[in-house]
Amino acid sequence: MDAEGMGQEARKKSSPAYLLTSPRCQSADARKDEEMHIQINTDKNIKGDDALAQQVEAVVRKSLGHLSERITRVEIHLSDENSDKKSGIEDKRCLLEARPVGLQPLSVNHRAVTLQQAVYGAVEKLKRSLDSTLGRLDSR
Repeated sequence: MDAEGMGQEARKKSSPAYLLTSPRCQSADARKDEEMHIQINTDKNIKGDDALAQQVEAVVRKSLGHLSERITRVEIHLSDENSDKKSGIEDKRCLLEARPVGLQPLSVNHRAVTLQQAVYGAVEKLKRSLDSTLGRLDSR
């Protein structure tokens, strides 16, 4: 490997945030037949791996599956807000942003003691927000 390649490798390892994509997460052009793209981002304090990506994606798809044809993309941002203090009350944060077809993006966030609780809380908030917004449009 040349010096430039080694520099790129070092930057990847020292990057403070991670972007996780599962096999279902592809570019928009490559996935025209699929409905909803899911992108997962973590901060430097959350270990982003395939297992986490699969768990989070499963929760999102299960909760928002009934709306998958009306959502083009869901972005998930996971963070540990006070990692320097080891643990704390509601220090894990999940921010979700959904992009419904033809509408402005909707975003919600939830803080909790565990990452799992933060994800579930944010997904439930997003589900209620999308059901309400899209339901009002359907009733017109």
